[in-house]
Amino acid sequence: MTPSSCEVAGSGEPLLLLHGALVSRAMWQPQIAPFSREYQMIACDLPAHGETPDVAGEYSIAKLSEYGIHLLDAIGVDRAHVCGHSMG
Repeated sequence: MTPSSCEVAGSGEPLLLLHGALVSRAMWQPQIAPFSREYQMIACDLPAHGETPDVAGEYSIAKLSEYGIHLLDAIGVDRAHVCGHSMG
């Protein structure tokens, strides 16, 4: 799995934003600008949401965790704070 649709803004400690079910990274737009003064904000569409295609097989919290790790690897982030909403 690789991130198809991510927005990265700001600098500082990375903060990964995970949206809930049936929405997209767009739900985080009101938070990105103010928090990007202190953090590197990372908002990506999870599989089967927004601009990211569905993935084959099981859709579970464990798979979403793997996806988060893979997308952080893909953008070169070793560690990040995580903020999630609902299933995120």
